[in-house]
Amino acid sequence: MDSIALPLLQDSDSTADALAAMRRHGRGAVVRQTGLSFDLLTPGDLFGAMQRKRKALAEVDPSEQLYMAQPVDLVGRGVSLVVPRSTEGAYEGILDDAGFRKYGLLAASADMAIVFSRNEPGLDDFREGPANCHCTNCGKAAPGGRGGDKCRRCGQNKVYCLPGE
Repeated sequence: MDSIALPLLQDSDSTADALAAMRRHGRGAVVRQTGLSFDLLTPGDLFGAMQRKRKALAEVDPSEQLYMAQPVDLVGRGVSLVVPRSTEGAYEGILDDAGFRKYGLLAASADMAIVFSRNEPGLDDFREGPANCHCTNCGKAAPGGRGGDKCRRCGQNKVYCLPGE
């Protein structure tokens, strides 16, 4: 089990706003809120949308939908909010019971969200801000790449770079 604070944006915000929030907070993902639904958006998601000329976050296909943990989930399982790793099995049980594979939303404020994951390295990719080039196939950073290059990780010619990079 792991957790991370990520910028929270609305579906009416722009892809440029999302990338700016990632850079400002030094994070490699944002959470998009649409009503009572929350999605995880990675740089790969945003770069793919920008490549297709989509500007609003509402137009971005998300990497993952987040399960919004309910108070009954937290209290009923006795999860620790202070030392979450001490109750990692309870967090994994919440995701299992809800039918979500990877991520859940623990809390959100006006501009930040706390996301939790299973005991896997998935959140490590989100601990650094976005690179200027990303693969729109696998979503991973492509440092030193140029638009149209072959991705070193997945082998697809899907590297997209921000204009001017």
